[in-house]
Amino acid sequence: MALSAKQQINWWGIAMVVTLLVLYLLGDILLPFIVGMALAYLLDPFVDRFERMGLNRAISTAIVSVLSFVVLGSAIVFFVPLLGIQIRELFGILPATLETLVGILQVHFPELISVDSQLGLSLNKFLGFFQNYTNEILIGIYSSFNLAWQAGTFLIIVPVVFIYTLADWDNLIARIDSLLPMDHKETIRELAGEVDFILSSFVRGQLTICLILGLFYGITLYLVGLKAGLIIGFIAGLISFIPFLGAILGGVLALG
Repeated sequence: MALSAKQQINWWGIAMVVTLLVLYLLGDILLPFIVGMALAYLLDPFVDRFERMGLNRAISTAIVSVLSFVVLGSAIVFFVPLLGIQIRELFGILPATLETLVGILQVHFPELISVDSQLGLSLNKFLGFFQNYTNEILIGIYSSFNLAWQAGTFLIIVPVVFIYTLADWDNLIARIDSLLPMDHKETIRELAGEVDFILSSFVRGQLTICLILGLFYGITLYLVGLKAGLIIGFIAGLISFIPFLGAILGGVLALG
């Protein structure tokens, strides 16, 4: 006997509340699994492409996994130490950059940045905070990185979840499909397919564009000799999915 629309809404509402509650309570534990599954979702099309070339699922998964680990490992080995130096340089020039920005605002918008204005007071407090607590901020950042690197469980669980999910992705989707209510199966399939196509295309496209822009900006600014140019360009590229923000932030930090 099919459930009425009201009953279905009630059951789905309860399921959503329970799911959100579980995610909230077990967020720290579930994070490695969520990251691993998200990576598998993003890289599944590459596995499908190898399968269309005649390879089986296991070999295709192995190829994509190895290539992913090689790229990620190379990035960690070559860029992470350099980024650490760049972050220190960025925090070193940030107070001077803020002073320059305040000076420009005082020249062009004196009423907005006056000492008595709320914005002026906030900027002065922010500038004083960075001047007085830059070392503490750096220590906190490095401590956070150390804690992240010491979280061996995260570094172990994510690759394992990623590989197994990627290898069994088609079976996982088929299992979920078998659990769909018969009365609405075709509708759910159609809507899920549209959501998957639009969302995956957007996320993969934006990640690719941001990564390319970040590398291009960072390497270019680093080669021309800009202090902290690598991290400034990388940040500007990564947030370029927000219109104008990446270019404005990168320009302000670079000119400062």
